[in-house]
Amino acid sequence: MSRVIILLLDGVGCGELPDAAAYSDQGSNTLANLAKVVGGLSLPNLAALGLGNLISIQGVPPQEKPEACFGRMAEQSAGKDSTAGHWEVAGLVTNEPFPLFPHGFPPELVRNFEQAIGRKTLGMSPHPVRKSSRNWARSTSRPAARLSTRRRTVCCKSLATRT
Repeated sequence: MSRVIILLLDGVGCGELPDAAAYSDQGSNTLANLAKVVGGLSLPNLAALGLGNLISIQGVPPQEKPEACFGRMAEQSAGKDSTAGHWEVAGLVTNEPFPLFPHGFPPELVRNFEQAIGRKTLGMSPHPVRKSSRNWARSTSRPAARLSTRRRTVCCKSLATRT
């Protein structure tokens, strides 16, 4: 094999993991739920690579002879966050979970961060686990919608929290 390309779809989960109950993630399946909410997805290139072979995704059929290898990752690392997952893809399994901020970042942390970057932040509200992708799509756009177009595009950095 002369080349390997890894497509890591961050935040695009395809089914709950065995520890789902510990993180209120029961029934999670972002990819299939999103496809269902929007009436199906059209992803011909990812379909050709085998995306539809992972799980049932409305609009993305499985391929008899996919053009790539494909797989799903179930983290071995402690905790529940993208950083640990990215590190694990590179070969590092973490034993200690990173801290979670289910009620948002502490105000002192936000002030220090804003002082360090020299500007205010955008979206300082955590997004709890949603019961449906439709609610998730609506709720994630609310903080940005409250700001003017200029402020959204010119002067703000965003803070994301993980519940």
